[in-house]
Amino acid sequence: RWSAKGALKDLEGMWTDSKQPGKRIFIIADKEIQGDGLSQTKMSMDADGSFTASPFGAPNTCRLKDGALHWDDDDGSVWIRWSNKDALASLDGKWTQKVPTDPSIYTIERGQVTGGDLVPTTIGTQDDGVFTATLWGSLNTGRLKNGDIHWDGSGGVWVRWSDEDALGQLDGVWTEKKAYGEHVYTLAGGSIEGGGLSRTKVQAQPDGSFHATLSGQETVGRLEDSELQWDGDAGVWVQWSGKDALHKLGGRWSEKNKPGQKVYTVVDSQIKTSGTSPTEISAESDGSFAA
Repeated sequence: RWSAKGALKDLEGMWTDSKQPGKRIFIIADKEIQGDGLSQTKMSMDADGSFTASPFGAPNTCRLKDGALHWDDDDGSVWIRWSNKDALASLDGKWTQKVPTDPSIYTIERGQVTGGDLVPTTIGTQDDGVFTATLWGSLNTGRLKNGDIHWDGSGGVWVRWSDEDALGQLDGVWTEKKAYGEHVYTLAGGSIEGGGLSRTKVQAQPDGSFHATLSGQETVGRLEDSELQWDGDAGVWVQWSGKDALHKLGGRWSEKNKPGQKVYTVVDSQIKTSGTSPTEISAESDGSFAA
């Protein structure tokens, strides 16, 4: 004979939405469903072999078909089994803290965590969808919630990190801190150009650093306090704005070939000279000016 109790027992374990495996984890145990974003809810078996619960707020029914739970909610949700092995594999990739105490990038691969100032450590799993890891000397437990890892201790919340995210931090116009405005470099889409440099690619590294060939030399840089600190002769770069550029132009100018014949005054993003209306001047992203 087959009982409702036996049927519900067979559903116990971890489940996930088939449309986004691993993003949300649901636990069925002891005739209850709990999980990411759900209120804990009772589950019962109906006379026709379906199951009833309220994981989406209102009561819904589901049926077990080909090993998956098919719900009758508005989205037609389908839950599939989720194992500890699946859970660990879903963490593979690069991560960073959502509210960083440091900007390090952490790599999770095959259940191992490395990066930043962490001592390499192993991630463990539990049948209730919880991960465990020793981070910065203390044991942390964590869960996946909406694709992020929420640690209960010093780990905080970790979010996915990609090379595109890393390189996007650099997009903008930069100049050397010691020779402010003398050379202007434009970083965009993972490339550097300007300031006498040949166009060159920037590569993001797992440890949070950047590699580029500058003036023929392999150079390593890091973002520290909004400054791009390169090793070697490249020095430290800081952000350069159009306002900075225009401020540098402020003063009186004359044509090189006709010194003093006609005097131009640059002030407040305007060029002024006697006998004509003021002309607006703007700074371009490549360090040039337009008027």
